[in-house]
Amino acid sequence: MSTQSSSAESAFLRKPPVRRNISPETILSVTRKIIDEQGLPGAQARPIAEGAGCSVGTLYNVFDSLDTLILRANAQTLREYRAASRATLDRAIRSGATPTERLVALARTYVDYAEANTLRWAAVFEFRRPPDEEVPSWYREETRALFSIIEEAIVDLPGVRTDAMRIETARSLWAAVHGVVALAFAGRISPIDASNVRRHVEIVVRAAASGLGGGTVSAGTA
Repeated sequence: MSTQSSSAESAFLRKPPVRRNISPETILSVTRKIIDEQGLPGAQARPIAEGAGCSVGTLYNVFDSLDTLILRANAQTLREYRAASRATLDRAIRSGATPTERLVALARTYVDYAEANTLRWAAVFEFRRPPDEEVPSWYREETRALFSIIEEAIVDLPGVRTDAMRIETARSLWAAVHGVVALAFAGRISPIDASNVRRHVEIVVRAAASGLGGGTVSAGTA
C-alpha cells in the first residue's frame, strides 16, 4: 500500500461516522464549542457538520440556514447571560440594595460574563444578517427579556417614572456599559483594558444613576 493511500485511509478512519438522525441540541452544542475555540469565523457549515457527525445536508435539514443556526447559538448565549443577570438582581433585591447598587452589580456580572466567554459573547455582536432580512421574533424576544432585567433594576429611580422611559433608559445604560466592555476586550489600543474595565464600568453606571436621581457619581471599589 502506498504512503498516500495509507494516509487517506487513516484520515477516513479518524472521521466520525455520519449520522442521519441528529438532534438540534447536538448541532448547537458543537456550534457553540467551535465559537468558543475559534470565534464566529470558525462557525462554518462543514466543520460544524463534521463535529456533529452528520452531513452538511443533514445540518440544513435540521436548521434551514447557517444564519438560523448561529442565531440559535447566540440566543442560547443570551439566555445563559440573562440567567446570570437574573440571579445577580435577585440577590441585590434580597439584600436591600439601592437601584444604583443593583445596576453596579449587574454591570459587574456583564464584565464577568464577557471576560469568561469572550469569543462566545463577541459572536452575538459580530454576526450580521443581510440588511433585507428581519431578525426573527423569537430572537427579539430574547433581547427583550434581557433588557427587562435592567428595567426592573431601575424601576425605583425618580428619573424613569414611565414604562417608556424605563425601556429607553435600560437600553441606553446597557449600550454605555457594553461600549466600555467592548473596548476592554477588543484588543485595540485603548485607555480601558481588562485590568481596569470594572472601575470604568462602575464610574459610568454611578454617573448615569446619579443623573437619574439614584446616587452619587463617585465610584466605589471595583
